[in-house]
Amino acid sequence: SRGMCISKWIDIAHHCRLLKNFSSLKAIVFGLQSSSVFRISKSWSTVSNERLSIFKELNELFPSDSNFQLFRDVVNKEATGKRVDVSPYKKLRQYHGTVVIGIVPYLGTFLTDLTMLHNAVPDKCKDGLINFEKRRQEFEILAKISLFQTACTNYNIPSNPSLRHWIYSTPL
Repeated sequence: SRGMCISKWIDIAHHCRLLKNFSSLKAIVFGLQSSSVFRISKSWSTVSNERLSIFKELNELFPSDSNFQLFRDVVNKEATGKRVDVSPYKKLRQYHGTVVIGIVPYLGTFLTDLTMLHNAVPDKCKDGLINFEKRRQEFEILAKISLFQTACTNYNIPSNPSLRHWIYSTPL
């Protein structure tokens, strides 16, 4: 039963990746990586090799040792539409009829960058002048966030009336 639950969450994470919903993808992958879930080895042993392979591939998007550089590269490439390979989306096309063009990024990465930049780099140079290099770097981060917000306007998933009914009828 736990193995089936893990498999289901891997499937959901995979669909989030296909839908370019990196925010939910990161939450699910990090949840599955948490020690309380990852240490239940008997449950993980019942997960199929195919799903474990998918999970390994999704894990590789978030290597913390390189400041999430691969994740950043994938998000930047897919948000700008530069050389996006649509072949992985063929399966998704049969569900929705079109390829998802928009993107839902994980904003925590960029907010962390802004915080680190704010704390690590002084506002003024040694000679008392404004540190324009810091301001340029802040602008680049904010411009990316703005680009992602614009890309979100293209994010279009057809409405699912039964899902909507279930969500609205579930008591809080």
